Order: sequence, then structure tokens, then C-alpha cells
Amino acid sequence: MNLFNREVFEKLAEKEEEIAVSLFIPTTRGGHEVLEGKDAIHLKNELRQAKNQLVDIFKLTEPQAESFLKPARNLMRNDEFWREQSDGLVLFISDNDMKDFSVPVNFRPEVYVSNYFYLRPLVPMVNKREKYFLLLLSQNQIKFYECTKYAITEVMIKDLVPEGMLEVVGEDYKEKTLQSRSGQGESGEAMYHGHNVANDKHNEELEKYMRAIDEGLNEMLHDENAPLVVCAVDHIFADFKKYSKYNNIFPENISGNPEHESILELHEKSVNLLKPFFNEAHQQAWKQFGENVHQENTSTSIEEILPKAINGRVETLFVGSGSDRYFGKYSRKNNTITKNKIQSPDNYELIDLAARKTIAQGGNVYIKEKANLSGHEQIMNAFLRY
Repeated sequence: MNLFNREVFEKLAEKEEEIAVSLFIPTTRGGHEVLEGKDAIHLKNELRQAKNQLVDIFKLTEPQAESFLKPARNLMRNDEFWREQSDGLVLFISDNDMKDFSVPVNFRPEVYVSNYFYLRPLVPMVNKREKYFLLLLSQNQIKFYECTKYAITEVMIKDLVPEGMLEVVGEDYKEKTLQSRSGQGESGEAMYHGHNVANDKHNEELEKYMRAIDEGLNEMLHDENAPLVVCAVDHIFADFKKYSKYNNIFPENISGNPEHESILELHEKSVNLLKPFFNEAHQQAWKQFGENVHQENTSTSIEEILPKAINGRVETLFVGSGSDRYFGKYSRKNNTITKNKIQSPDNYELIDLAARKTIAQGGNVYIKEKANLSGHEQIMNAFLRY
């Protein structure tokens, strides 16, 4: 299963194909629905719609449409594939190629056929303003992830930090651990007993280990300010906070040995910890728009916003929730858009286009209830860079 992140979003946003099919279906993480094949039935229904659109919009024959969709149809009989799903499944199908992504977003079933991939339902997954880091820290290993609410990507840091405490304090650490450990806590970390000298020595080794980790992480994160969530047993987290120079360590850790939990479970726990952070990012962006709503650096008109998004002028875009689609063409010569009532192979879905262009040029996109948007159309609002 492929991981979906902002980099993947941007690469897909650049692609143009003769024909591109985008499929979004809700899925389940196990249980009776999987055993009964309900997710596969969802896919079957969406493939039927995709075939109809290929015939109606791109004038393929039914056998041609069936052949185009064959890679996705083959998934319907793959029981192992359906057992590995999250909350939503995305399929991007082009000629002789298909990419699938299992993501923690519960989509409404949706099909889009064009000459580009439809990315609008995935916009919440790639908001740069909601980025945070997750550090898995134990005496035996260190792992580091860049995350959003919906996505997690491992960052390789082996060249920057030690692989474990043994690498920092030497071979005698392993010997001493085996000799001085009279038991293990439920967390799996060593329990030390005996003379205070041994405890002092162990504390010195932990300090050396933490400083080595912090030095490597700071080399990578020196200009970052995103929250850093740490998964570690409590005493290791306390030591890391004590010696780390990173200025935005989240004050509460995910308590326990990270070697004992799956990364998906740890990601879910970190998201729950950071709910106030996500809400604040959204609220601050909306407040910024509201304070400037009548100024030149905001817009509520799709005709004005879209050309600005294409030219890199949109800092924050707010688009209405729901499944409404607005089609049209963009003229580079005149830097204007022309709306169309129906979809055709040579036009764009305008909300999708505005969102992908905003994200590709470093902006952020938020989904708002349509009734909360400003302007008579209530389609999109934007805070502009200049």
C-alpha cells in the first residue's frame, strides 16, 4: 500500500493524461463489513459509474472502458487487499497504470473522469499549516516521522542520530544492562537496582544519549517550529525535554515503549493529543481572513481567486464542503476563467484546480461549511499574499 503525502499530491497535480480516472470510496478497518465484501461492492458500483463516464465523456466503447478499468476490477477478488484498508481508498487509473492509497479519511463515494487526476477530496491531508513531527524514542531505537492529521511519512535519520544507546556508550552498556537488570517494567525498559554509583553512571549515559539525539535532530530541525510529539516511557521523555534545544516539544508524551505499538496506532494517538493545535491553526487562518475581508488582500469571487491561485498569489484558500462541482476553462492569454455548466474533456473542475494550484505553490487550503463562506456565491474565499 502506498503512502499519501504532500509530495505525492504535488506530483499527481502535475500529471496530465489522455484519460485519468479518480475513484474515492469509504472502507472499513476489518470486521463483518470486510468479511462480507461490502468495500469490494462499493468499488464495483463506482467502477460501473466510471465506465459510463468513459463511454459518455471520452467516447470509448464498452470493451475499451472495461479494459481501461481492469486493474481496479482485479482488486475486487483480492481478500488480503481489503483486510489492509483504513477509512478510505483512493484509486488513480491511467493507461496501463494504477496507483492505490489507503488513507484515514472517510470519503463519500465519488468518481471523476478527465485528463487529470481529481484531488479535491484529499486536500485536508496536505495542509502545511497542520504539520507536526513524531519522535519514537527508546534505549534501543529512534524513529522520526513527519505528519499531518491524515498522513505520516518516516524521515530517515540514521546519519544524524545514534541507532540506540549502545552506539553512544559502548559495548559495556550491554554487559552492564544484563548484569544490573533484575527485572523489567511493563514498558519493557530496564529496571536498575543496587548501588547509587551504578544509577549515577546510568544517568550519565542517558544524558550522553539524549544530547547525541538532540544534536542530530537540531541539525535537521534548526529552522522548524512545528510541534514535536514524543513517544517514550516517562523518564526518557523527561530526560529528552531536559536536554533538547528544540523549542516546540509538545508537553505531553505518548507514554510507553514505542517498540510495542504499531506506527498507525501511535499516529492516531498523536492526532488525538494535537486536536487543540489543529483547531487553532484553522481558527487563526479564518480570523486572519475575517479581519481583512474588505481589504485588497482578500477575495470572495471564484473568477478573481482562481487566476491568482494559478499565479501563486493565494496564501490561504477556503472552499465549501460538499460535492458541488463547478466546471470551466482558464485562459492563460487573458488570465481569466470561463464557466461551463457541464463537464467536458477540455475543462477543469474549478475548486479542484484552485486547491491544487494553491497547494503546489506553498499555500494552505481549508474546508469550510458553505454557509460560513463570504460572498454571494459562497464557493471559495481567499487570503492573498499580495
